[in-house]
Amino acid sequence: MTQTRPCIHIRPFLSGLLDNRLGGAIGAYVHWHVARCPRCQAALDNLREIGARLSGLRRQADRLPDSRWAKLESAWAVVEKESGGT
Repeated sequence: MTQTRPCIHIRPFLSGLLDNRLGGAIGAYVHWHVARCPRCQAALDNLREIGARLSGLRRQADRLPDSRWAKLESAWAVVEKESGGT
């Protein structure tokens, strides 16, 4: 996964583009721009890859036994306590 920064005026719209939530003139412009801008295209590709990885993790998590979940929740509680979280 290449680290790249999308154009500042496109960045807020990339997740909407990925989720097919953009329409109208804004959606058309963002599609047009991303098709022509290597930086924004790479950023969108990175978002797709992150989404695919998260989906894979979600499938793996669904197969974890309850005892493993309990260990993870205990570890998370320690991290939250040490970081000042709730």
